[in-house]
Amino acid sequence: MKIGTDKLLIKIFIAVAAVICLGLIPFGKVYAEEEFKIVYTQVPEDWQAPCLWAWGEDGTNAFEAWPGEAMKEDTNNKGWYYCYVPSFVSSIIINANEGTVQTSDLATESRDVWVTVESQEKAEASFEQLTTGDKPEYTAQITVYAQLPADWEAPCLWAWSAPDGTNVYANWPGEEMQSGTDGWFAMKIPAWVNSVILNANAGSVQTADISIESKNAWIVVEDAENYTLSYEKPVVEVPAEDMIKVHAKVPADWLMPCLWAWSAPDGTNVFANWPGQEMETEGDWYTYSVPNWVNSIIVNGTLGEVQTTDIAVEPKDVWVVITDVENYEVFYEEPAVTAPAEVQEDTAESPAVPEEVSKAGNSNILIIVIVAVVVVAAGGTGIYVYRRKKQ
Repeated sequence: MKIGTDKLLIKIFIAVAAVICLGLIPFGKVYAEEEFKIVYTQVPEDWQAPCLWAWGEDGTNAFEAWPGEAMKEDTNNKGWYYCYVPSFVSSIIINANEGTVQTSDLATESRDVWVTVESQEKAEASFEQLTTGDKPEYTAQITVYAQLPADWEAPCLWAWSAPDGTNVYANWPGEEMQSGTDGWFAMKIPAWVNSVILNANAGSVQTADISIESKNAWIVVEDAENYTLSYEKPVVEVPAEDMIKVHAKVPADWLMPCLWAWSAPDGTNVFANWPGQEMETEGDWYTYSVPNWVNSIIVNGTLGEVQTTDIAVEPKDVWVVITDVENYEVFYEEPAVTAPAEVQEDTAESPAVPEEVSKAGNSNILIIVIVAVVVVAAGGTGIYVYRRKKQ
């Protein structure tokens, strides 16, 4: 798609603003204990296994996938559940029954909060302590991820501290790991753990003792004797036959269209941060390929400032024609449609430009734009803050 000079400058402006603003956001920061706060909740009796979903003003999620972190019962305060979250969290959702019931977004502050849930429509947050006694002690945690042989059923994690032998779980084979549609099982454990065993089939197959550091670990198990351990998520090439291509047509004023994709209801995301991945141009369409376990997408533009609602998709190539934020059509064969109408240019006569400015060209305009963004970013005012879409 050919871009006019003005539109190109706007795109550059947005890209520069994104780089500068994102540079100010502490993604991936390791938080000290004092930088966490506790979220308490009291839920209706039919809300089983309550979970917490939480995020910050910049869209950073506290947890990787919906429905978030399972909340623990406070044995000293019957009916109350709790979970610690990083202090950057500004909004939360309490949900239960595997994410099928939930509150609306609830605003929080950088301090402990108590949420009383009467129903999905009625929930109230209080910053006054509604429980009695001391709050449960905070324990730093890490996550162990695992990929296992197909015949390892109901995989469990056994975890302890060596050489003192302090166990996380009371009995072998430990606790069953949570599964995700992207092929990884996961389990959170205390950060003081330095040894784990992955096992399955009621503990009848297992790895040897695996020594780990106090940080998130990814373990790929080939068989009982062979595994690989890393502290960054391995890049796994997905076969072409296991991918689907998303095609989109968007309104002309949706700059730099991006794709956000996940699996519902488990909430496994393809991309780490909103607004997802910028789509590529292919003929008259914007496109991007994602794994075929994806069943939900959002197409957005202008750094997520405009977006569709959640779009359910089947595990095959899909074409989405978007008219505006509330209207779209989904096809599974390329439709014969025309591109959305171009945004009308302002036809008002522009004021005369001094010759010396005109000779300077667009580079001066770009410099002014970049300086303006730097000033705004440094001053901490006037920055557009986007919030990640939740499932």
